[in-house]
Amino acid sequence: MTPILLAAVSLALAPARLPALPYILDLRAGEHGTPSIRVYRSVKKKTVAFNIEKDQNGESVYREVIVEFEFLKAAVVELHELQDLKAFTADGKELKPEAAIARIGSGAVVLASTDGRKFDPAVASAFRGDVIVLCSPDLVPKWDEETREIMFASPAPASVKRPR
Repeated sequence: MTPILLAAVSLALAPARLPALPYILDLRAGEHGTPSIRVYRSVKKKTVAFNIEKDQNGESVYREVIVEFEFLKAAVVELHELQDLKAFTADGKELKPEAAIARIGSGAVVLASTDGRKFDPAVASAFRGDVIVLCSPDLVPKWDEETREIMFASPAPASVKRPR
């Protein structure tokens, strides 16, 4: 009876949701004056495959089958091109994305939300100084089935030239 009671009490006292921890992005202004970032976006593709089957007479029949699959594609984007971008200071005050991008270009520390939402102020209080918290579905880490890895957004390599 005691172990069951202890388990019930610990479940009742446990937080409803563990806080999502951010990750740090080392972003600097690129050649266009704004920071660029590599993100991974989910892409769906349809392709036609052929299936060979035997019919009732035992003859081979070719059938077209449309197969849809999803994969991750890396894209280099500037910060203002992130989907549904929201920016906050470490103490939770909302910033306009343009103001946040300007502060990031001048050297602010950037934290990215791992669940696309503003995170717990207790986590943000661990950071001091000019800290910008970015929230966007593009910054949420994604699982890549092909490589069996978690893909995080990262600063764009300096060698990447963005087409204009």
